[in-house]
Amino acid sequence: LKGILAHTKRIHWIRLLYAFPKHITDDLLTLMAKEERICKYLDVPLQHISERILLSMNRKFTQTQTKTLIERIRTRVPQCSLRTAFIVGYPGETDKEFKELCQFVQDFAFDHVGVFQYSKEEGTKAAQIKNQIPGRIKRERYNTLMKIQQSISKKNLERFVGQKIEVVIDEKEEKEVFIGRSQYDAPEADGVVYVKTRQLLQPGDFIQVK
Repeated sequence: LKGILAHTKRIHWIRLLYAFPKHITDDLLTLMAKEERICKYLDVPLQHISERILLSMNRKFTQTQTKTLIERIRTRVPQCSLRTAFIVGYPGETDKEFKELCQFVQDFAFDHVGVFQYSKEEGTKAAQIKNQIPGRIKRERYNTLMKIQQSISKKNLERFVGQKIEVVIDEKEEKEVFIGRSQYDAPEADGVVYVKTRQLLQPGDFIQVK
């Protein structure tokens, strides 16, 4: 990142995507906090929070380490927007373990959450686990977790009302309406900002939006 920053003076935003939890160091968070051109955004795929399932997934990152990491990120980079992804219906996932995941999502209030229904892949260890979860239950768990996250996202976004934020313009939607993103939204993954203005904007323009 330091090398990229040194050689890309004209690039205004640098975004970190798919950061494996174990590799997020204090040095990285310190750099993110002080460097304006690094977006205050981290995409950290956590997959689950049940200790047993994390072990079965071979994640090499425990429940305690996960919770400590999130608290560390929010302490060192307070304005950081957090995206993560979870798998529901992993083989052997019990109702209790799914409820544990739901409670974790509620407690830590992530800005963006992707939820995926476990898909059996030939040749993987998980595919050999006997207790495969029926499709109906996977869909139910997917819908339940997404509904929880929708209400969290709505509440999180309310903090921006009335604020001025920087937005990059991606495209023109219609007359006097453009589509852009804040530094807290990754392209093609997160939300967008609809910009109403009479200015003649171009894709790539950075502007202040209320």
